[in-house]
This record gives sequence, structure tokens and C-alpha cells, in this order.
Amino acid sequence: MAGDTISSDQPGPIAVLPPERGPSVAGTKATAFFAAVILVATAGVATAVFRSTTSDRNPATAVPANAFAVATLHLDLPGGQESAVDHILSLFPAAHLPSGGSLKDRVMRVLTQHSDPPVNYDKDIKPWLGDTATFAGWLNDGHPTLEVVLQSTDDAAARQHLPATLSSDEHFAVHNGWVVLGNTQSEVDAAIQAADASSLGDSGTYDGDINALPNDEAATAWVDGPATQKMLQGLFGNGSAGMSAFGGMMLGSTGLGDVLKGRFAVGLHATNDFVQFDVRSVGTKQYASAPASMLTQLPSGTIGAFEIGDPGAVVDGIAPALNLVFGAMNAGVSESCSSGFSIAPSPGMSPAERRRLIQKLEHQQAHCQQQPTAVPTPTNPTDAIQHALGISFPSDVKTILGDRAVVAFGGLELAGLPDVAIRSHPTDLSSAQTLAQTLATHLSSSAGFNLATSSAGDDLVLATSSAYADQVGKAGGLGDVAQVKTALGDLPGSVGVALYVDLSRVWSLVHAPDSIQHLKAIGMWSTSSGDTTTGQVRIVLG
Repeated sequence: MAGDTISSDQPGPIAVLPPERGPSVAGTKATAFFAAVILVATAGVATAVFRSTTSDRNPATAVPANAFAVATLHLDLPGGQESAVDHILSLFPAAHLPSGGSLKDRVMRVLTQHSDPPVNYDKDIKPWLGDTATFAGWLNDGHPTLEVVLQSTDDAAARQHLPATLSSDEHFAVHNGWVVLGNTQSEVDAAIQAADASSLGDSGTYDGDINALPNDEAATAWVDGPATQKMLQGLFGNGSAGMSAFGGMMLGSTGLGDVLKGRFAVGLHATNDFVQFDVRSVGTKQYASAPASMLTQLPSGTIGAFEIGDPGAVVDGIAPALNLVFGAMNAGVSESCSSGFSIAPSPGMSPAERRRLIQKLEHQQAHCQQQPTAVPTPTNPTDAIQHALGISFPSDVKTILGDRAVVAFGGLELAGLPDVAIRSHPTDLSSAQTLAQTLATHLSSSAGFNLATSSAGDDLVLATSSAYADQVGKAGGLGDVAQVKTALGDLPGSVGVALYVDLSRVWSLVHAPDSIQHLKAIGMWSTSSGDTTTGQVRIVLG
């Protein structure tokens, strides 16, 4: 057996493997082991994180308090979800599992037997593996570090059998009923010591966020936004003022900084009919909401729809993100003929190396001098959008979209454009109608595209055809369709965003394989109250 052992009542590591040979946390056998752990929890549905509803042991007590992201797997799929996952797997023949034992045991046996050499799950893993597996990112002296914590039901068995499942460059310790793994032994020791001093479970914040999710979740994930932002800033900085400035610009310009102001918790559970993700955030930026009826009153034959309660905020976020991308591209273009000339011959170069470098620089300089117009003129993304639309961006676009909008896709036509429409609620309908007509005239003359415009009460409708504009302008019955009800679940009366896609009709358009056609629909919504946003995503199966 690799490693030495000490008595379990001593603090710190219980079993130590030889020094690391590389940076990986998992070798060939361990990779299969971890993959098995994850696949059991998600059963091929998603890579997610799970919590235990049947054990009073909290893995957060083994995670340092400065963790910025935590993933916990519950391997026995509580609340009767094992039968639901078994049913879901039966829809996909490629995921067939041999019979015998629990779903956890069946999946683990299949996956571990493919390691090289094979791991005997029943002999080396089952005797000690508990119900939870936790993956945590934490800051070890300011550096992002991965910690894996597996619940142990038998510490002695874990110490005895773990070396057979891990390669010699993997590191672990058994400590107070937990198996802790890391990239290096020093990281393992540091994680245990940090958690003993102050754990994530001590603060109550993590438990409060996770427990606020619906009951009987089979999966949870948690991210501390401010801690993650601090980690990213340190990662980008890396001792360089320039990189630190770039990191700050990226967080600000893309809106990621606003997103990371709060905390996030995500849960997952499965039924025979759908897989559901529950989402909750606290302290994030709040956006305006809109009546969910904008989506549910679309035509009953709608294939896909997306509603947003604050379209202006989305439009405002487009320009900075595009400017960041174009700025990076332009910087590369503008320096393409000059960056090489700043390279000076090194004093340590041989005469032959110096001659080759000088010849290369002279060749590059001559090329740029001969082709001074080869460097393209950078394009301003805002100007490009305005040129394409014929109206100003973002102000005129925001006027058209108003304070809420829904986009609908009704399908493909045998001849002509697909049925697509936008129904918005402008705060100034008259101005929006004038701008919409300007947009339609410009698109007709510049691209030969005829945009239909109309009004429906206080709403503005833009569509690819007059017939479809009329359909979207009327009150339809999309929300009464059975599959839509299943996909949207407990849809609240007002939403920040809402989405529905009838995948069963999308697959027929793209001739998807039979197996994927068991994914019938996707529904999603979010709503806010105070500083808390809750949401739901469902994947309907059948």
C-alpha cells in the first residue's frame, strides 16, 4: 500500500502518498473514479453538485471558509429520484446499465472497470464511500486551489483501499470521516488545517443559501460572487499591473462584475417527465419584470419564445462587450507590423543567431513598408450596427423595444422567410412606430427584406410577414398547451425573463437522431423580490 498511516485521533492527514509527479489531481484510475462519482450523481443529465438530505453530516465543515465555489454530489439520489433516473436512462439505449444493485453501484462498476488497470469497485470503493462527494475551490495563500472531499463511512477501509484506486502522483488524507484529495500533499494538508480553523459550514451563509432551495434537491451548486471576483482579479493580476487592469476592464465591460456582486445557489432534481434546475441568487443586480402573459398569450403553435422584462439593460450591455472584443482585435491589428521591431538581439546570442534575427526583422519591416495599406481600418461595432439598421444604436433600438418585449418563432414557411416576430411595449408608441417604419424602409432598400410593422393595443409588433404579425398581435393560447405547462412549471405572474422551446418540433426541422428526440422541450423563467432572484429551468423528457 502506498503511503503511511497514523492513528485517526491525531490532527492533520491520516494517509500520505509519495510526493507528486505532476500537477494533475487525478490519474488514469482516479479519473475514472471521479467520473463515476459525477455520473452517478447526474446520471448523464448534467455535471452538477449534490447535497445529502439523508445524512446529518455536512461536507461544508471540511471546506475552508474562504471557498468561492462548492459542488456537492449526493450519490444515492434522495427522494425517490433513483427510479426517475432509471426511467430517464431507459430512454437512451446507449446509457444502458447492467442489472444488479443500486444505480450508484451499477454505474460505478461500469465506469471503474474501464480504468487501466481496472479498479474493483466492490472491493476498493464500496466498503468506505459515503453519500456525498464535494468539489470546492478555495484560496490557499491567495492562489485558487481545488479540494475534493468524499464522505467516508469507514476511515480504516478508506485508508486501506484508496491507494489501490489512485496513482502514485495523487495525494489524499483521511480526516474525521472525510477523504480529502488535492493536487499536492501540501494542498491537502492546508485544506484540512484551514477548515479545522474556520470552515464554510461555520459561517451559516452557505447552508442558508443551499437550504433556501426547494426541498429534496438531488443536486446543488454554490458560488460566492465577491470571492470569485477577488479570485479572478488576483488571477488576472498575477503581479502585473497591465494584466490586473485588463482583468478589471473585462469584469466591468462585460457586466461580469455586476453578476459577481451576489451569491448563487443551484439545485437539481429529476422526475419521470423532466429534469429541473432551481436557481437562486442574493445581492445581484435587479432588473425590471414584465407580465408572463406576454409569452403565454402567444399563438398556441409557437415553437420558441423568449420574453424579457428589461430589454434596455440588455441593449446597453451589448455595446461595451462588443467594444471590448473589437478593441482587443484592433490592438492586435495595429501592432502587427511594429511589435517585432522591438525585439533586440540578446548579448548571449551567437553571431549566426544574431544575423538570422536581424534578417528576419529587416524582412518584416520591408514587408510593412511595401504594403502600408495592408492593415485594415478597425470597425466600430456601434457604427456597424447603426449602418445595418438605419437607426441609432442603442437609443433608437431601446425606444422600439420599450420596457418589455417577447420574441416568437412560429416555424418555417414553404416559401419565404421563417415566421419570426417581436412584440414590445414601448413607453412612447408613436415614436417607436416612426422608428420601426424607418427600420423597415432601410432594410427593404439595403437588403431587400420586407419587415412588417403593426400595433396591438399599446404594443408594437415587428414580424417577417404581415400574416404572422397579425397572429402575434392577438391573444393566443400558448400557455394552455400541456407541454408548455410542464416545461414552465410554477410560472409566476411576472418575470424578469422567460423562455420556451418546443424541441420536438425543432428536431424534426434538423433531422436529429432518434435518441435525442426524447428531449421534448425546455422551459425557463426567473423573478425577483427585494435583493433575491429565483428561477427555474426544466428539460421535458418523453
